[in-house]
Amino acid sequence: MPKAVRLADLAALTPSERDTIVERVVKDDLGPSNGSGAATAARIRAFEQRYEVSSETLLEELRTERRKETAEISEWLFLLQLQRQEAGGG
Repeated sequence: MPKAVRLADLAALTPSERDTIVERVVKDDLGPSNGSGAATAARIRAFEQRYEVSSETLLEELRTERRKETAEISEWLFLLQLQRQEAGGG
């Protein structure tokens, strides 16, 4: 849950303290919330089980054109990207 920071409280802090507080708020806000990271991982595992390959194998098969991208595989790729973002890997 995002943390509220009152401007009056920030004004009373030193610039260094303000930077620290703002960095924490931004970091907390960028992280997964309400278990969304676990939900993403579970959806990825479901794809891996359905296709009987790991995500790494899928990426390699797509890279070497041994597997074609479908709408379902696009969703899997989206989830992999989301997982990287949730982990802070952009």
